[in-house]
Amino acid sequence: MKVFDILNKIQENAMLLYPEELFKEYRILENSYLEENEDNKKLAASNIAKIKASLKNRKMDVDWPLFFNDLIEKVEYDEEISLKDIVTLEYAPIEMSKYLKHIAEIVANRRNIKNDEKVRLCKSIYGFTKCLEPCAYGSYGSCLFAARGDDGTSVAEKLLGNITTPEEYVKEMRLASQYSNNLKLITTSHKAKSEVLEVILSAVKTARNDNEFKNFPICVSIGSLDEKQIILLKEAGVTRINHNLETSYYNALYLSSIADNNDNGLSTDSANEYQRRLTTLCTALENKMGICSGGMFFYGDDEIAEDRILLYLTLKELDKIYENNSSPFNVYVPLKEIIDVSIGWFNAFELPCVEREHTIDSFTIFKALVTFSLVVQANHKIVISAGSKWLRDEYYSLAVELGGGAGLKSYLQQVDSDQSIAIAQTINEKYTQGIA
Repeated sequence: MKVFDILNKIQENAMLLYPEELFKEYRILENSYLEENEDNKKLAASNIAKIKASLKNRKMDVDWPLFFNDLIEKVEYDEEISLKDIVTLEYAPIEMSKYLKHIAEIVANRRNIKNDEKVRLCKSIYGFTKCLEPCAYGSYGSCLFAARGDDGTSVAEKLLGNITTPEEYVKEMRLASQYSNNLKLITTSHKAKSEVLEVILSAVKTARNDNEFKNFPICVSIGSLDEKQIILLKEAGVTRINHNLETSYYNALYLSSIADNNDNGLSTDSANEYQRRLTTLCTALENKMGICSGGMFFYGDDEIAEDRILLYLTLKELDKIYENNSSPFNVYVPLKEIIDVSIGWFNAFELPCVEREHTIDSFTIFKALVTFSLVVQANHKIVISAGSKWLRDEYYSLAVELGGGAGLKSYLQQVDSDQSIAIAQTINEKYTQGIA
């Protein structure tokens, strides 16, 4: 199974990427999960927090104009960018914005010419936004998917509707296809329950029998899947499986450890959960299905650049199995003041709910996107999705051009769909007319 090769590669990359002291504590934390040693877990998490705080505030002694001029030359000649350069780039100050934009323009031009395809406009269609079965999470009163009030609806159902039949899915697909060239069927139950899977399979089969959807890209997001389920989806006509890794492996362990310590009602078997996600992705790729797997970037106050870069490197390794992949680029939205109404989302998706005190500036977000684009191959789409409004007008259009995709608005602080569609059309015309 390729997943063990990927896990070994993650460890190798982490050893090269992280400062020795931090990597040592990450390994202790990993072992504490495997050994179920709560004392070691808490101690390692505390040590990691201190190390991260010191790293996040560090200032690199770099001649930044010289660094960027050298980097621009490497990018122009399409040379391999070293891991040292990738890390250094993530620590560049905002005064280097014009250099960063120049690199983005070069890479965007290369990626669009090599791909020779339109900007991907991905529309998410949500279904099963009310829990099929009540669970303990619903008793907290903050779960987005638990039935509430006299009408028995959930908060998510009021926001997104509650598609539960193939006919409803196909109806929404038909509406979305008027302005989207990629559809993503999401089941917020996030469990591959048989009744949910059957509805998805029936909806995709119905769509494939319609000339309008005969060759239309259809992505499915239904959580962790086994090989039999993946093959059924492929035979029905699904072209891509979505399952986000959300963050790098070691940072996922750390986030879960501090979430457990905060006693917020969520406890996850993080080491096994990450392996389950990787297994789903590897199984899809080994069966010649594309994957869509990305991150929830700036996931908590103490994420450092090296955490993000390890995720980029992991996605690069997955591309080596079968190169037909993409990643949603999500900026972590929930802030401290809305944790109470967001915890249900994390419970349903088996993610630790961590607080973040401050928003992230648009330069820092864009810098992460540029770094991501330098790590993965040119044919790896990076779809600008949740939190895209935080890129602001200064960076959003170039971000879509660089990544090659935009998620159309649902509700996670995204840019308005009309604006994204207009930007995509302008970009497509630019490359069709050979202006680039």
